[in-house]
Amino acid sequence: KSAAGRKKVADMTKSGIDSYDKKNYSEAIGTFKNAIGIFPSHVGLNLNLVQAVLAEAKANGEKVGFEKLCRSSLDRISTIADNDPQYARYMHLREQMEEQFKLDMDGLDIEL
Repeated sequence: KSAAGRKKVADMTKSGIDSYDKKNYSEAIGTFKNAIGIFPSHVGLNLNLVQAVLAEAKANGEKVGFEKLCRSSLDRISTIADNDPQYARYMHLREQMEEQFKLDMDGLDIEL
């Protein structure tokens, strides 16, 4: 990818992180989604998106498409090596996502 493309993504990343830090999670989600459109397999961008979606879900409730957004981002970077500097963050966010979107079976009257 070009230096100009990398600079644009770096600027978008900074903008997304600024939005996230201000707890404007939906704006951060949009920024990270746009950046991923340019660099779809960028590990940091995908993790930032997942983190922003999980924060938005915790703060304001789940919305349609949140789980799919998280799963598709984590799937895009699932080949991450366990010695990658981002691996621990990847595993942590994967666990958080599974917890956030797990099926709530308590209270369901289903006979198995």
